[in-house]
Amino acid sequence: MPGARRRVIIYSVSIFIISYFSSYWAAAAPTLEPRLSSKWLANIAFLGAVISLPAPTASFLLPGTPIYHPSPPSIHAIIENILPTNNFKTHLTKGLQSPSPLVRHSTALTLVKCLRKYDSVVTTFQEVADTLEEEEDGQWRHAVVALEAEARKRVPELQVIIAFSQQKSDLVQEKSASGDVTAAATLKPLTASMISESALRILWLYHKCLPTLVAEARFDSGKLLWSFLHHCSGEVSGKSVDGWDMLRRLHVLRLLKESDQFSWSGKAGNETCSSALGSPSHRGIVSDSNLRILLQGYLETRSAALRREIGLLLRHVMAGDPLFQHDPEEIYLWLECIPSASSRGGTKSPDGVVLLDGGAIVVKFLEECFLRCSRAPYKYLEDLFTVTPPLSPLYKDTTEDSIAKRPELFPSPVLMTVVEQLSVLVKKEPSPSDLYSLSAFILHLIFKLAQKTQSLWFTQAIAEKVDKIFGDDVLPGYPSITKAVRREVRILRACLAGLEDAPRNTPGTITDQMQTFLAKIEGAPLGTPFTDSRLVYKIKT
Repeated sequence: MPGARRRVIIYSVSIFIISYFSSYWAAAAPTLEPRLSSKWLANIAFLGAVISLPAPTASFLLPGTPIYHPSPPSIHAIIENILPTNNFKTHLTKGLQSPSPLVRHSTALTLVKCLRKYDSVVTTFQEVADTLEEEEDGQWRHAVVALEAEARKRVPELQVIIAFSQQKSDLVQEKSASGDVTAAATLKPLTASMISESALRILWLYHKCLPTLVAEARFDSGKLLWSFLHHCSGEVSGKSVDGWDMLRRLHVLRLLKESDQFSWSGKAGNETCSSALGSPSHRGIVSDSNLRILLQGYLETRSAALRREIGLLLRHVMAGDPLFQHDPEEIYLWLECIPSASSRGGTKSPDGVVLLDGGAIVVKFLEECFLRCSRAPYKYLEDLFTVTPPLSPLYKDTTEDSIAKRPELFPSPVLMTVVEQLSVLVKKEPSPSDLYSLSAFILHLIFKLAQKTQSLWFTQAIAEKVDKIFGDDVLPGYPSITKAVRREVRILRACLAGLEDAPRNTPGTITDQMQTFLAKIEGAPLGTPFTDSRLVYKIKT
């Protein structure tokens, strides 16, 4: 039977029979020793294609029923369909260390497929265990533990993966001025980007699928954040590698989310970034915290996917921190208030003040406030308790929504740190550009935080404090900037007053004009615009 046809049959049968592929692979013994040859490339590609097949969940059921079998399949049969042959670890290790970029990349892709298949099988096993309502010592849960132990024996060590990410690409032949052809150690941008992307993908999957293996290696994942300090070299090389650079950054963020050693308050390492990140050395910026790098990345990127992953990472690391453990979702409100990198940058006020980018100013200020609050969180929590509602009959129910009973309805203690540091900053005569940017940010933030409170008394109290900080004489030498800051304060107070005193119709009062309008809406085709916004507002309220 021709080889190509035989492989199609094996590929088709392996979808349904969990032990067939392992039996075939042991009998056929195809060449997996890494080498730059068409035969090896065909074998490794076929292996990856079969491994990528979904787990045969039908074989987990009792014959002729939709009920899962009380015991899982043989661990040996399962692992042979994920990481076949006992020598597979040696082959993968040699392939990742090969001098040929094509061999390295092909080996890396195969390892990625193996890890993804392993993750899929483990997830399926856990779902089966949950369906069967197994205890911690159940057979399916025990199979997950046994499967991880077997997988660790068949994958390369983490140090091999790290070394693979730091390897240089193939040499590029160049002609010298005399006409001689010489080999220059110049990285091909596209080749380097593809290999570094696969290296970071493997590191991410190691953290996700084999966390105990990573923990034993003591890998400092925080160093990977160096890729966010500046644009990666791939971005400068051309559009053909921009997508690879985006994937590298996404892999770093997902890796950090899986790591239990990453801390948002830690300092970025001062070592040269590995070639897997595509970044040059950035010495001299060692004071940046991990939070500063993430906020700067959120500020500078135009990618919605990157912003989403940065937000998910910050939410994950803040969930167990006193700053946001009361409501991890609040971090998204803070991120939304950071102005864009080009906001007002380079413009001049009537006073001749050059306004700098507000985003960079806000990020630096936020880093200082977050770190200060993390050093004494309970001090600022007490400051939250001391903010009392104004004496007004409108706030009779404040005790029902107190911070002690409903902490999720109140903002993070970082807000009190921000208010405190703004007061300190104003007394130091800051630059007009900094003060205006921070005033616009804090007022925007206060209005955003009003969304999560059932009663506005707390927000009004914070707005009152900010109003006193940004008084009429906040910048006596710059009247136009002072006027702009005061205008921002007035806008905030007016918006909060509008939220509190929004007119509402009494229940059940529908005028003839409303009835006519509703009948018009019901009889109109879909997509018909209606411009009477005032009447629509009355109906909604």
